[in-house]
This record gives sequence, structure tokens and C-alpha cells, in this order.
Amino acid sequence: MTGATLTTMKYEARKTSWPAHIASITRIFTRSFSDWLIVRIERSLVRDTKLIKQQTAQIPEMDVEQLNTGLIFIKTTLPMLEKMDDTIGKIDSAGLVAAFKAYKMAVFKFEAKLHFKQTEHLPVIPTDELLKEALYNASITSIISKL
Repeated sequence: MTGATLTTMKYEARKTSWPAHIASITRIFTRSFSDWLIVRIERSLVRDTKLIKQQTAQIPEMDVEQLNTGLIFIKTTLPMLEKMDDTIGKIDSAGLVAAFKAYKMAVFKFEAKLHFKQTEHLPVIPTDELLKEALYNASITSIISKL
């Protein structure tokens, strides 16, 4: 016999199972923490979406300074949206993806209405018929060459 006693066998068993026990606790903790974090981000996106929709409804009453402030907000938000889109695409959460999609659509709608309000007083310049025909022919040629 090798000299292993019952106490050393218990000690060795405990020693080998302790890291596994810590790993399982860590896995459970990180899983629940990530779920909690995803829910918090989702709630924040829903809250921000409502706020942006409220601001979109107030665009007709905005003056030039408020329009410029809104456009500065959009200018800083769009690069972050691209980064967030890549990151959220990697997360496996349908609720978070849906909340982010609604947020993104609200931001794009806000941007479109801001630009429309900013340029609504400018005169509309009619497009020359030759230019329209040239664009039409170029698009047809491009489509045919792709086939």
C-alpha cells in the first residue's frame, strides 16, 4: 500500500474539488451579473428612446439654437451607435437587440426631422431634366453591368 490514509484522501479530494467549486460559483456570479447588466442597459435604452421621441415631438417649436444643439447631439451619438451596434450584435439577448433597434430608429428619425426643420425655409431648386435622364441612364447601365 502507498501510505495513503483516509484523511489524506479526503484532503486531496477537497483540494481538487475546491477550484472546481470556486469556478462554478464564479460562473454563476458572472452569469447573473451579466444578465443584470443586460437588463440595466436595456432599461436605459428604453428610457433614452422615450426621451428622444419626446424631443422629436418638440422639433416644430424649436428655434435655431435648439436645432444646432440637437445636431451636435446627433454628431456625437452616431459614431457611438456604430460601436454599440457591433458590440450588441455579439450579445445573445433578444430584448437588448430589440431595445437597441428602437433606440437607433428613434435617433435616425430625430436626425431626419432636425435636418428637415433646419432646411425647410430654403428654396427648392428644380432638377434639370438632362441631369435626371443622365442619372436614370447611369443607374440602368450600372444595374445591367452587375447582372
